[in-house]
Formats: sequence, structure tokens, C-alpha cells
Amino acid sequence: MMKPALNLRLNPLLISVTVLSALTFSSCGKSKDTKPTPAAVTMATQTTTPPTKTRPESSTSSGTLHGAPTPTNPDGVVGNIDSNNQNAGAPVPVLNPNQPVNPNSNDGITIIEEPTSGPADSAGGQQPVAPNASSAVGLKFDEPEAVKTGGKSADLNYTSSANDGLMSEFKARAKTVSADQQKLNQNLAGAISSAKMRKSASGEMNVDLLIEDINRKNQLYSFKATADGDKMKLTSVSAAGNELEFQGGYLKCLDADGGCQNAYIKIKFSTAYARIIFRNTYADNNFSIYTNEQAAAPNLNFDLWKSYILNKTSGAAVAQKIDYVQVSSFEVLNGKSAMGVLVMSKDKEAVGLSVPLLAAEKGTTVSASVTKISDLGRSFDVLNNSQKLSQALSSVRLVANNGLGQLRLLLNFSQNEADSKIWMDISRVQPATLSIADVQKFEAAVPKF
Repeated sequence: MMKPALNLRLNPLLISVTVLSALTFSSCGKSKDTKPTPAAVTMATQTTTPPTKTRPESSTSSGTLHGAPTPTNPDGVVGNIDSNNQNAGAPVPVLNPNQPVNPNSNDGITIIEEPTSGPADSAGGQQPVAPNASSAVGLKFDEPEAVKTGGKSADLNYTSSANDGLMSEFKARAKTVSADQQKLNQNLAGAISSAKMRKSASGEMNVDLLIEDINRKNQLYSFKATADGDKMKLTSVSAAGNELEFQGGYLKCLDADGGCQNAYIKIKFSTAYARIIFRNTYADNNFSIYTNEQAAAPNLNFDLWKSYILNKTSGAAVAQKIDYVQVSSFEVLNGKSAMGVLVMSKDKEAVGLSVPLLAAEKGTTVSASVTKISDLGRSFDVLNNSQKLSQALSSVRLVANNGLGQLRLLLNFSQNEADSKIWMDISRVQPATLSIADVQKFEAAVPKF
């Protein structure tokens, strides 16, 4: 007899995630006309999203799954939130707030160095970031709270990764069923530790879920998705012996152009329902660079990253520069969420990161460990890429997240907190997708199962 979802328990690990989904991109690239002037900026402000005309060759049509980043199980633990910690979301460290900063600009990017001399601005602090066409410029992360999935990890909350309102719609819809049904659904959501949407070599759409059983062991549930009117029907292809009984489900593609890079599933196991949203796009991104000129010796790993960023912003005719960033996320309603981040350079350097999408109850500041992914061939659809840039990173932390697909990552290049470091702001590009009204209309017509 199959055990009901009510008996499932949450996994103590942060995330065990695999996501592989479609990629078709519509993004805003930063033009030369919109670069900030040195007098108006005290941090790096350079988007690295490729314009439409220069998308990487791996980009394919809307219906093709290719090249998507994959969140995986991050190492380490979630850090404690400390409002006094400069690393927790601050764009640039100012060791003494009464001392001015000395910006040196290089074609739109500003390197923040140790304060030396020079006048402070009229407010006695840093100048604000100038307006820019990139959605990743000037992020303040001042929202009163992040958009949450409803799932928790200790005292932190899992978040959404878009501003399309879909998670909020599903959270409201989840409250329309009985209290007993809500409990069943929440227990199932909390037990889902991994979600993966992929396309097989034969062109078949597939979904894989890892679900924790009562003994806290993950079981694999696999499904194929086949066309069924305006949705795709999920059929189980799992091996026998799984604890939960599959009782139906569907996949709904959300892309306005008919593609399926962004989609969600509704699935039923042992009388409990779960919803999972998959999102895959390019991301606008900007860098803030802090150089500690008082360091006893240069940090060659930091210098390597700085050179790739400067080569990008200066338009240098070299291959050693940042090219683009792709992001892929999943969100379980009332459960876990994560984002895979793939940073690519022109010379095929690849940096893979697995980011737990976490935030505090209030505000958007957080301190959570981010995992570097070394096995790119397994976690990302990229092969034979060098990882010098990845190996140069000592550690990465998520320091701000508003649940709208906008993150701030802190890149460290040594264990010394006072050493040179880089902040990378990421803002996923929101593609044209079905409206909430369209989703409501679709949901109203779906037969019960």
C-alpha cells in the first residue's frame, strides 16, 4: 500500500536540485550611450547580457532545450543574517564612512579603491548609481520583503525568481482547498528536493523529481510529457518500488511565443498535489569591484576576474572577457527553490554556480553559501570548457535576494575579508509569458484529476 504524502518529512539539507530546461532569450543589452559617467558613479556598472544580435551560438529556437544552467546541492550551511555585516548586501565596503572614496573609471566601470584623499559628495557618502538601460544597474534591494514560495529552511524562506506574479497566484489558489488538503499538499511540497525539466535526444519532454521518503532517502520519479490540447500530459516512466502513487499531472508551457523555456507542472501523488515553476533566461548583470591597495601582495585570482570585466566594458578586441550569463531556476509552491547561474566568457571560460534562493522574513538581505559546480558536463549543457575563472574564486555568497529574479552575489578571492572582492548583481530578463488572466482561464478549464 502506498503511503500518503502526509507522512513525508522535510530534508535537512538546503537543496538537492537539478534543473535542465529550455532557453530562448529576449534581453536588454547596455548601449554605449547609457554608460554612467565617472562623476555619477562609485561602483562598476556594466551589463554583460548579450544583445539579441550577438546571442551565443548555443541559443536555439523557443521549443528547444539547450545550454541551461543547473542548480545542484550546495555545500556548507546558510549563514546567519547580520545587519551590521558589510558583506550582507552592501555594494562596496567603506572602511571608514567619514573618509571619501576615490573612484577610477575605465569606460563605464569604476574600481573602488582604499580611500586616500579628495572631497566627499554633498551627503558625505557615496554617489548613487546613474540610471541605465540594464535591469541590473542600481539595484537597491530595499523591498520590505522578498516574494516567497511558502517553503522554509530553518529561519530563512525560499523565494520566487520572477516578477510575473505566478507564485503569488498559485499561493492564493492553494488556500482555496480544505485545511486537510492544504496540509497534504504542503507536506508533499516540502519533500520535493529536486526538480528537472529536460528534452531527450529524441525530442521528448521529460520531468524528473527527487522526493524524500519517510526514511529521508530520495526516490526518483520520472515522467514523459506528451501533447494534450493546450497542455502536456505527464505519464510516469519511473521504476517500480517508489513509495508514492502517481495519480496524474500536466505540464503547461508559459512562453508567449509557444516555446517552453518557462513552464510549470501540477502533479498528484497519493492524494496530494504539488506545483513547480521552471524559468530559464539570460540575465542582465553588473559588477562592483573593490580593490584593496593596502594589501601586502597582489591577489592574482582577483586580478584575473578584474581583467575579464574590464576587457568587456572597454570593448577590447580580445577573447579574455565576460560574454553572457544564463540562469535557470525552479520554485516549488510551499517548498524549495534554487537558481543555476552560468557565467561564460568569449574564450569559453565557464563558471557554474548553484544558488539557494533564500531570504529573511523581512527585507532582502541574506547570507547564504553558494556552491561552485566543478562537473560542468553533468550540471550544465556545456563541454570542454576551461575553469580558470571558477578556480580563481575562493568562495561565493548570496547577500541579497528580493524574490523577483534579482540577486547580489559576493565573489571572494581569499579567506581574508579585507582583501579585494567583487559583487555581481544579477537580474533575470523577463520574457513574454502568458498573463495571470491567461493562466486563470486555463486552470479553470483543466479537468480534475
